[in-house]
Amino acid sequence: MREVIFLRTLSYSGGGYVLLQQLIEDVTGRPFAALAQELIFDKLGMANSTFESRLPEAYIPQAATAHRSSGEPVPGKWHTYPEQPPASLWSTPSDVARLTVEVLKSRENEANLVLSAEMTRQMLTPYVSNWVGLGFPILEKDGKIRFEHPGWNEGFHSLMAGYLDTGRGLVWMTNGENGKLLGHEVMRALDNVFGSPGYEPVEKSTAQVDTVAFTQCEGKYRDVDYPDYGVEIIKDGEHLFLQETPGGIRYQLYPESETEFFCLEHSEEITFIKNAKGNVEALMIGESSYLERVE
Repeated sequence: MREVIFLRTLSYSGGGYVLLQQLIEDVTGRPFAALAQELIFDKLGMANSTFESRLPEAYIPQAATAHRSSGEPVPGKWHTYPEQPPASLWSTPSDVARLTVEVLKSRENEANLVLSAEMTRQMLTPYVSNWVGLGFPILEKDGKIRFEHPGWNEGFHSLMAGYLDTGRGLVWMTNGENGKLLGHEVMRALDNVFGSPGYEPVEKSTAQVDTVAFTQCEGKYRDVDYPDYGVEIIKDGEHLFLQETPGGIRYQLYPESETEFFCLEHSEEITFIKNAKGNVEALMIGESSYLERVE
């Protein structure tokens, strides 16, 4: 039996950013959304961005409607979240691209409209672990480094990325739970064309595994850092599936071993973690998403 030891060094905290928002407002005496507008959006020409929880009337005609994985629109077209820093940014791909360009240029001391070159380099240096900077995940492959950040509210998925070696960046946004599959496919195609490693297509081989072992993996799992996100592992005939809950996308899993699997839609591997008794107690999606078994 293979033992997997997982040392967790990072815990995502949207609530922590709400506390930071309160600290900023207490010190400045001004609303967070107004400060973001003055110190970031106005300086970078992000004319279609706001942190106002309730979308201002002027933006409503151009706002996309969120859709669930079934294709049905989210009731009310979108949710209104009270948490501003972690959940209330309204923006466009062009505006987020302006932010990405500013980060790339600021690091080289070519713009610095918001942060100095020194502060930008600190932001892009891993601190918490070997892949997390001060705000951005920092990923390195084949000696090339990129920073990125995903965005997700119900019915919306997005991602921004900047490549430090080439100065290129990429932003995509979708207004559907299934849209992230298209977004990742676009990134794989562009990375393959431009030679920026990270999302390029990868060839894999399946292993011959006794499908009886799939039964040990069946159950429901909950993300310890994102409690609203969970998955259910289902054995259907001779195949194993990962079903996002509630009402998410279903992926077929292909075995590389009894505990390691992959799917065709994502590059992250799915690894089942066993305890000392040999029972599956958790699973990992990629290197950072840890889901505990709850049923």
